[in-house]
Amino acid sequence: MDPLLKVVKVTKRFGGIVAVNKMDMDVYEREIVGLIGPNGAGKTTLFNCITGFYKPNEGKVYFKGEDITGLPPHVICMKGIARTWQKVKPFVKMTALEAVTVGALLKYKDISKAEEVAREMLE
Repeated sequence: MDPLLKVVKVTKRFGGIVAVNKMDMDVYEREIVGLIGPNGAGKTTLFNCITGFYKPNEGKVYFKGEDITGLPPHVICMKGIARTWQKVKPFVKMTALEAVTVGALLKYKDISKAEEVAREMLE
């Protein structure tokens, strides 16, 4: 089985600072992956490279076998990868199901389908 997301030798520099250095990563469908490290380790920078907010200086990012390296964020989002910013309580009065359904509405315009997908994701 091919990976859903493949990161190959991604490097991102800011002047003389190397924020991400030759990162390789495969993520398969329905797999949950955690990326951990101390502050300043390059986690957010890597996500920004994957989602198009930054263009890597080197390396490639593939989604469903397609090279998405350097595409703008809105194009990558329409393909199915989105970056969010951390909010401790973005939907204060919503259940987990309701919050995930909101995210599913970005892809599925029908509320019933979005809720069905949200239920599957929460299983």
